[in-house]
Amino acid sequence: MTKQALWLRCEKKQFERRTAITPTTAKKLIDAGFSIFVERDSQRIFKDEEYEMDDILKWDMAETAKGGPFQDILDVDIFINCIYLSSPIPPFLTKEQIAAAGKDRRLRVVVDVSCDTTNPHNPLPIYNINTTFSKPTVPVEVGEGNPPLSVVSIDHLPTLLPREASEQFSEALLPSLLELPNRKTARVWVEAENLFRQKLAEAVKAEGL
Repeated sequence: MTKQALWLRCEKKQFERRTAITPTTAKKLIDAGFSIFVERDSQRIFKDEEYEMDDILKWDMAETAKGGPFQDILDVDIFINCIYLSSPIPPFLTKEQIAAAGKDRRLRVVVDVSCDTTNPHNPLPIYNINTTFSKPTVPVEVGEGNPPLSVVSIDHLPTLLPREASEQFSEALLPSLLELPNRKTARVWVEAENLFRQKLAEAVKAEGL
């Protein structure tokens, strides 16, 4: 079924910065099945990027709790996987699911930030190698005649955004660093020291020292 399309034109009237469709409204229309096309406009009160950012479907543990595979993933252009895999879970996508979608599949790129390629419980068992900065993508077998699908699985992908990655890591580390003066009683430092001594003892025993 063809989606109903709406086009938000660039404003030509001098001093007019208002718009009939805001980024929030655009998101609701997209969720309702519309296609929204926005002409770039330096005069509009909302920046062009605000419309681009609002077409993002964000999932967390609550959305994946029912277990995959998930048809919803095939209905987006780009899927970015950023999970911490601590136990076996059903796959998010499978090769069979992708092939069955045929030409109706919208998904074209998977960015696997988690890179659980060698994990037997990899939630994206649609590829089996890590990619590199020089060769950043690997094609997925999608079936003859179907649109292509590529995976980006660079194992140290955050290094492409060193500033942002550093800011995020530093922010997460700050509460622990602030507890450093209380390292004899602060839980994070007490547990860190206990773990260090445990691993040191294991290493000494393994080496027969």
